[in-house]
Amino acid sequence: MSTFYKIAYQVGFHPWEDLADHPPFADTLTRLIAREEGDGGPPYGRALDVGSGSGIWGVRLAQRGWDVTGVELVGKAVARARKRVAAAGVQMRIVRADVTKLRAGDVGTGFRLILDTGTFHGLTEPQRAAMGREITAVAADDATVLLDVFAPRRRGPRRL
Repeated sequence: MSTFYKIAYQVGFHPWEDLADHPPFADTLTRLIAREEGDGGPPYGRALDVGSGSGIWGVRLAQRGWDVTGVELVGKAVARARKRVAAAGVQMRIVRADVTKLRAGDVGTGFRLILDTGTFHGLTEPQRAAMGREITAVAADDATVLLDVFAPRRRGPRRL
């Protein structure tokens, strides 16, 4: 799937970024994040934005008081994320790495919140398993993982 994303970012096609401004999605995700923050104030701990794209959600997490690392493989998206972080004036580490090889990408460990707003469902079954192993390896023992994924659907005629 990374070839698709490389081409999409190259030509400026990234409609999935618009979901950050889509109230049903954005409001629900923000409520889930707030639940993880609890009643205390920042800092909230380490957060990993998996497949962060141009860093929209990573920047929002940083603005809320999380110590954020964004992981993205597509170079054009990484460049967009760095510009977004600078424009927002927040601290956010951006690592160009493969989500199926997080430890090799030196993203760190001890993440209390792991956020994926659309990477997992674009992976093959073996890649999903690898991503799961890598997330487990870098997560804190009490971590929460928030995944926004499309349910798999069967296409074509239905067998009876």
